[in-house]
This record gives sequence, C-alpha cells and structure tokens, in this order.
Amino acid sequence: MLMLASLLGALMVGAMTVMPETGQVDAEPDDSTEDETEELRAETPESGDILTGSADDDTLDGGSASEQLVGSDGDDLMSGHAGNDSLNGQSGADSLLGGDGTDTLSGGDGDDLLDGGQHEDVLSGMTGGDTLVGGSGTDSLNGGPDNDLLRGSGGDDQLSGCLGDDTLVGGGGSDALFGGQGNDVIVDRSDDLDFLNGGLGDDTLIGGMGDYFHGGDGSDIYAIELSEEISDETAPAIIQDFDAKEDDLFVLYDDSMDEDTPTLSLDQGLGEDGMRCIRVDGTVVAKTDSTSLTEDDVILLSAREAASFGLHAFA
Repeated sequence: MLMLASLLGALMVGAMTVMPETGQVDAEPDDSTEDETEELRAETPESGDILTGSADDDTLDGGSASEQLVGSDGDDLMSGHAGNDSLNGQSGADSLLGGDGTDTLSGGDGDDLLDGGQHEDVLSGMTGGDTLVGGSGTDSLNGGPDNDLLRGSGGDDQLSGCLGDDTLVGGGGSDALFGGQGNDVIVDRSDDLDFLNGGLGDDTLIGGMGDYFHGGDGSDIYAIELSEEISDETAPAIIQDFDAKEDDLFVLYDDSMDEDTPTLSLDQGLGEDGMRCIRVDGTVVAKTDSTSLTEDDVILLSAREAASFGLHAFA
C-alpha cells in the first residue's frame, strides 16, 4: 500500500492528461520529458474506449464506462474504475486496479500487482512474480510460471497457482484452491467449506474443519486448525490422498486460554463411508481414506508449538 501511495505521488509531477471521446488513444513520449510519467484519462468515457500506454511509466485512468487499458512498456498504473474493463499490463512491473464492474486483468511480463476490486473478476498474472487480489465477488485468480501470491478475499473464489512455488490464500467464502506444479503453500482459514488441492510438488495445506484436503503428488504437509467450539454438529475435515510414508498430518489447537491439552485418538476400523475418524476429546475432527495411517502419524500441536514446524508464518 505504501508503494502505491508513493507511486501516486510521483505521478502528479509533469503528468500529461489525454481526454478521448471514443476510439483509441496512444501516448507518444516526448523526448524533452523522457523521465516524466504519461497520464491518460477518459474524462468523458464511452464504452469501447481503448487507452494505450507508451514506453514510459504511464497512468491509465479508465473512468466510468467499459474500456480497454493497454500498458505497453514501462511500470504502469492502470485503474478501470466503474464498468466492465479489460486491463493488460504487458511489459514492466505494473499495478492493475479493476475497480467496480466485472473486469479482466492480465499482468503480462514483470512482477505485477492485480486487484480485481468489486464484483466478479478474472485475474491472470502471466510471467513474473505477481500478486493477485480478488476483492469482493466470485473471482478467478490464475498465476503463471513464476512464484506468485494469490489472495481470494471475499466471495466463492477459484485460485490456481499454475507453475512455480506459489502461495494461495482463500479468505472468506467457499473457495477452491489449486496449487498446480511447484512447492506451494495453500491456506484457507475461513469457516466456510473449502477445497485445497496441492497438485504436484511438496505442498503445505492449511485449512479448518469442514474443508477438503488433497495433497497430490509429492511429500505434503496437512494442517487442520480446530474450530473454537467443537461438537458433534461441527463438520470434520476430509483428508484425501494421505500417504503416511511421505506426508505429515498436524492437528492444531488454540492454547491461548491455557486450558488442558486435548486428547487425540484414531478409530481403528473404517466407518460405513469407508473413512477413518480422527478424534479430539472424543469428537470427530477429521476423516481420512488412508488405510495405513496410525495414531503416531497424527501430530497434535498447540498454536505456540506450531512455530517450531514453520506453521507460525501463516497465522
């Protein structure tokens, strides 16, 4: 946020404003203002406006209609505002802000920041280490070949890391998180039903009760955070594709109240649903389809103890 504020302050110096009525507007850099920032703004926007940046660091301001903003070269700041906008950063480390409306954001090359804003948006980071933020609404966030950070925020979102060692954070709503290839960290701490899928690689999956965990190929870490209040009415976590020979399974509980350490147990046989039950103080907190799992394979940790396993970084 501080980076954006500094960038906005710098853009106010020597900026050029272009006000199109409709059609396409290109920013042509002036040799005398080589280090200045070009600013393009649709003051009287009409649906279909195309704002195209230059080789410099540009500010493209879409207005209230549905526009296409194309950044070209340089580190650009692009704001769609209202309307159903299409923002394409192309080259450079760009910041794309969708605003209101159903927007499509594509970062292009470089380490980009994409923020969908309100409503249902589609965000694609492309190449570079990108940060994608869905905002409110049901959003689709797609990483690229590098190490990306995807945050779903509110709404029922779908996050796909694709290639690279990605970090996916679901936020509120019933989310589906897919790590793809690479060693990914997948986190969703909401109380909603979420689906966490590691894909290929050695992944870390951190969720809660009621969530579905599927590690995929590789040596994966499953971490289940217990709800504050546990009862027979609380939906258990579902653990799929757990291999005791290469995966780790943690059950994390809140010890902030300094209460007694809970007791963990594992049912020996399969239930009618073909799943084995993991219990804390007699209440089912998770089920697994693993037939090789033993009680020794399930590690019960307090929030304080989790730090020694590197899980504190996601608290």
